[in-house]
Amino acid sequence: MRELIQYCFPDNNLSCTKSIRPGAEYIIVYVFISVISVFTVFLNLLVIVSISHFKQLHTPTNVLILSLAVADLIAGLILMPVQGMTLIEPCWYFGEIFCSIFPLILYVVCLFKKVFLFNVEPSFI
Repeated sequence: MRELIQYCFPDNNLSCTKSIRPGAEYIIVYVFISVISVFTVFLNLLVIVSISHFKQLHTPTNVLILSLAVADLIAGLILMPVQGMTLIEPCWYFGEIFCSIFPLILYVVCLFKKVFLFNVEPSFI
């Protein structure tokens, strides 16, 4: 019995082949990633709006927390959905430009988080 081969881009036989998985597996992973991403975005927006709106929260420590919330917001909006999709899909559907930019976005967000941790850590010692 021959296995049916599905290509990522059917008009190009040189493209990557898709792995055939049960539909329930796709749904569970996509729902889980979507829920986590929505919570990440919502809660970080809550932190950003709270610190921006209330004047008594304008302290040096909260400015660092605000920078971490912005980095986490970008992670929830861009990095988590794309990384989640690459976990289950062997194909890259986002185009060549985003393929070039994505590692830069990943690097910048991770750099922001490390800078935040290095700036906050001495204040707790």
